[in-house]
Amino acid sequence: MDTLWLLTEILMINLVLSGDNAVVIALASKDLPPIQRKKAVWWGLLVR
Repeated sequence: MDTLWLLTEILMINLVLSGDNAVVIALASKDLPPIQRKKAVWWGLLVR
């Protein structure tokens, strides 16, 4: 049971940090032209 609880905690932390990264990527690419914005978002998702 402890293992299941630990796994749940790790998944929740990962979910929160992934959301935070998505916000940073969106803010960093908001002023780019549409084509460059799309590339920046994909690179941000792949490199994170």
